[in-house]
Amino acid sequence: MTPSLTHENVIGITVIRCIPIRNHIIPYSKMPHSRRQARQDKRTLDGELNSGQYLTPNVNNNILESIINQDGKVVSSPQGVNINGKTSALMLHNKILEAFISINILNEPGEIGIYLDRYTAELSKVINKLTFDNELGDLRVFLNGSEKKLREVFNATTFNPLSASSDQIGRMPEGSKDEVTDWLYKELNAITKSHNFKLVLTKVKALSSFGTTIWQLLSPADIRVADANAASLERLFYQSELRNSGNINASFSEFRQNTRSALFDNPTTRARSERMPVLNGVPVKGVYSDAATHGLGFGQVVQRSTDPEETNKLYNLLAGEHNVPNSQINAIRRQNAPIGDLNRPYMLTDNEFKNLPGKWDEKDKNSLPQPHNPYSVKEKQPAAYSLYNIKRKIIEQRLSHGVGINRWQPYGLFGTYANLAGFPSAGAQSGGTTDVMLALQMLSG
Repeated sequence: MTPSLTHENVIGITVIRCIPIRNHIIPYSKMPHSRRQARQDKRTLDGELNSGQYLTPNVNNNILESIINQDGKVVSSPQGVNINGKTSALMLHNKILEAFISINILNEPGEIGIYLDRYTAELSKVINKLTFDNELGDLRVFLNGSEKKLREVFNATTFNPLSASSDQIGRMPEGSKDEVTDWLYKELNAITKSHNFKLVLTKVKALSSFGTTIWQLLSPADIRVADANAASLERLFYQSELRNSGNINASFSEFRQNTRSALFDNPTTRARSERMPVLNGVPVKGVYSDAATHGLGFGQVVQRSTDPEETNKLYNLLAGEHNVPNSQINAIRRQNAPIGDLNRPYMLTDNEFKNLPGKWDEKDKNSLPQPHNPYSVKEKQPAAYSLYNIKRKIIEQRLSHGVGINRWQPYGLFGTYANLAGFPSAGAQSGGTTDVMLALQMLSG
């Protein structure tokens, strides 16, 4: 039965191009040989998506140097992934689809908002105890080889990234007179309603930061360190009246086995490197080092230069005017960064956004374009882009923020296979996403 031509079907057909409009679909394996050959010939002529390659990684001293295909050609390296024109066009469509879905979830969270409120209310209890209970805030934990107070760790992983001076999404508004902990406590307990995307971003970022903290404290290879940290977290959870307070190690073990396994963090799969920071218009003479040694997650990062004087300038650049280490790590200028407008969200490059159909006039913010025929194609762009005015919807969510795609060059097997199949990859398979999942597991009991 042919589906009705609803807007959802229009989006599905014009953007995803995967919703069937016939009664029957013939599996590829059952096509007559002549038809299969004709299809393959057409794909070759048109410039087929190049995902079906046999890839071989070249690893030296546990660092991925390149990935080559069956023809001996370099498909991926620290400079990025090589894709053909047709794949690049599909990747553009998938960037727009990702933006469209995200915009609608942020503006109309619906049932997602109900669950979000439930978990952030639990997290607010932890924030409250860390802020006002000095005994809990002073609990000792071990991180990156040194002993710290639990409040210090949360300052670095959660409170500073959400302060007004940060570049992170969901941060406290500039000019706010509240302490970041007081502001965050109120935001976590606010009811999520429609058309308040900044509140949704704050809640998601807070959950992600909480999960990051748990991950960093419980994942050390030294079991004595992990157990000592777990004991401090158990006291914090218990005093915060979290149901999971007596089950921390078991929950974390389950998470490591089923979600963020060793395969997930395989350096060949997740390989990524930072683009070189730019100082006074010139890339620094940077030296790559393991992000984990700096408490910065996964990847090859640039925290120093071969020139000691330049290293000091780089530290100041990353710390920003408020001198918070690495608080501007996603916002600084980097060599060959694809996005210049740091107020625009989502993954489109400047040129891709400029060429996106739809008019935006700052002098007439209430103007809307006239709907187009959903099946017409103008300048090889699906008319749904104009029909749903995606360009304007992106503009309406403008806020100053760091841009991960400007920071990272993904070149591991995950990013490479994703790109070859026409899907974007801003960094790598997302550790931040798994951090959210870890947070939800720890807060649910």
